[in-house]
Amino acid sequence: MRTANLVVTALGLGATGVAAWIAWRWRDLPTHPVRRPAVGWRGEVLDAARTFAATITAGAAAGLLVLGFGGRLVMRALAATSGDGVQGRLTEADERIGAITTDGTIGFLTFVGLGGGVITAFVYLPLRTLLPDHAGRAGLIAAVIATGTLGVADPLSPDNVDFALLSPLPLAVLLLILTALLFTTTFTALAAKFEQVSSSSAPLPRRLASMAMLPPALLVPPITGSFAIYVGVRSAFQRTAIGLADRRFFQIIARTALILALVVTAARSTRAVVRIL
Repeated sequence: MRTANLVVTALGLGATGVAAWIAWRWRDLPTHPVRRPAVGWRGEVLDAARTFAATITAGAAAGLLVLGFGGRLVMRALAATSGDGVQGRLTEADERIGAITTDGTIGFLTFVGLGGGVITAFVYLPLRTLLPDHAGRAGLIAAVIATGTLGVADPLSPDNVDFALLSPLPLAVLLLILTALLFTTTFTALAAKFEQVSSSSAPLPRRLASMAMLPPALLVPPITGSFAIYVGVRSAFQRTAIGLADRRFFQIIARTALILALVVTAARSTRAVVRIL
């Protein structure tokens, strides 16, 4: 058990360190990279497919690093600070506090890490035009919105039974918020970088690596359908959408919607944290 704890801790520290470096290194990249206009419908389809593939790959990578390995590290840290009285007790996710198993870790990395990252990519694709054209700022805003929606629905829910087991509560809340922040900033930085590489004249291995998750993802029917819908809609309406996005009226509406979303989600997160503490 001690060896397993040390391995999980080392992997978690390494993964979160890499994620933090990524988030900082590529924080200034544009989330809407400027490209040469696509030529013909084939060019527009290829352009949309590249964006989808790069974003899905970024979601999977960021999810594995932060939600997967980083999440496991948070669980290990909170188990260590919560005392002997709760060791072996079941959490809301039916995980035993303090118990590190191979099957549990693989399942966590797969469903929480990879699954959570891919789901985030799906949400990000249609909404990214509302976010700032700057990976770092987009990630910060996404963290506030994600915490105030998905966060308060589960990990930061005042009704989550884990908060009756874990201690100290301020540390548990802080680690959950920092995990969300690191994940979204890592994801937006990776999405910007991978899309930049996939559409550049970089060596073929780098371009393929930036879209590596698309082939296995297309084996999942819902993802295949989403891919076809995204590519079809974007390639058909991309020029119209670009013209609309450049209009001042649309920009005002988008900024207003974003500000309202930030206010509402920040208020929900604050209310949840106050109830927990």
